[in-house]
Amino acid sequence: MTKLTFRMTRTLAAIGLAVAASSSHALILAGPGDFQGTGLGAVNTVLTLTSPANTTSETGSVTWTGTTATTSGNALTGASQSNTPTLGSLGVTSPSSLRIVLNAAEPANATSLTVSSLALNIFSPTGTNVFTSDPFAARTLNAADLGIGSAGFVFQLSAAEIARANGAFSANNRIGLSATINDATGGPETFFAVNFAGAGGGGTGTGGGGGNAVPEPSTVAIFGLGLAALGFMRRRNKA
Repeated sequence: MTKLTFRMTRTLAAIGLAVAASSSHALILAGPGDFQGTGLGAVNTVLTLTSPANTTSETGSVTWTGTTATTSGNALTGASQSNTPTLGSLGVTSPSSLRIVLNAAEPANATSLTVSSLALNIFSPTGTNVFTSDPFAARTLNAADLGIGSAGFVFQLSAAEIARANGAFSANNRIGLSATINDATGGPETFFAVNFAGAGGGGTGTGGGGGNAVPEPSTVAIFGLGLAALGFMRRRNKA
C-alpha cells in the first residue's frame, strides 16, 4: 500500500470516529410515538409554530423573562400554545427523564417535513438562561406519522447533554424551546414536554417516548467506515 493510500485510510478512520462522537450531542430523535389526547391544551405545550401565509418554513421560540413567557417569530401566543412550564410542574427531576414531543398537523398529501433546528433552553426564576442544548442535527420526518392528538416524534437529550444539564434541573427553573421547521404545508406544529419517568418509560410508544436514541443513518455509516479503516490498518501492520 502506498504512503498516500495509507494516509487516506488513516484519515477516513479518524473522520468516521470523530463524526460519530460529535453526533452524540444535543437533542436527538428517540423515535415516533403514539399519543392519545395530545391536542392543544391537553398537554404541557411549550412551543407552537405555524407557517405564515403560503410559506413552508416556520421558526420561532419561547423564552422566560423572569416575569412572563415571551414568543418570537412564528410562535403562536397564549398559555395553551406557547409557554415555559417549570420543571416542578412537569414532575421532571432529572434531564434523563425529560422528553420533547413534536406533534404536527399536516395535510393528507404531505409526505415529510424537516426539523432543521431544535434547542432546549432552561431559565432560572429570574430569567437567566442556565442551559442551552448543543446544535441540532436536522431530521426529516415521515408525514404519515403526524397529527395532533394521535402521534408525535420524541426527542431527548443525549448522554453528554444529560451530564451537562444536571446542574440546571431545579424545580423552579423553567424550560423554553426554539425551533425551525421546513417543508411544512399545514400546521400548527406543537412541541410539548413529557416526564418520561412519570409516564412509565419503556419504548417509543404510548405515553412516554423512547428510552433509547436512534442513531442517524449517516452516523452509523460513517462510524462503520471508520472502524473498517482501522481494521484494514491493523491487518496491514500485522502483515
